[in-house]
Amino acid sequence: MSVLSDLPRRTRIVALLGAVATLLGISVLSFGPVVRALAKSAAERRGLTLSIGQVRSGFGGVWLKNLDLRVPLMPGVKAHVEALRVDWGWHFNVAGVTLHGAAIELSGDSDELGREYAAY
Repeated sequence: MSVLSDLPRRTRIVALLGAVATLLGISVLSFGPVVRALAKSAAERRGLTLSIGQVRSGFGGVWLKNLDLRVPLMPGVKAHVEALRVDWGWHFNVAGVTLHGAAIELSGDSDELGREYAAY
């Protein structure tokens, strides 16, 4: 005999609801770190370093706020994005990307920046 079959029906329902609530809470709390890790690994594959201020879920997508991008091989280039929306497709693939408030800062002379770009 099972331990659950010996319990009253109401207790089994409460235990099931508690387990579902626990799993839902864990998924909500881990959403931000999972999105950050996916975004940082995608940036690292392209030779970039990325820092993300906030991660918010939205209807059909994810909002990333206060992003800072740097290229280690190009220290004279920095980018800041106020907000970035990533829209999801039917299979949770990327369907679209929208930038809001993007700024790129270049420091150094044009020859130095050209050499850094050639090295990149």
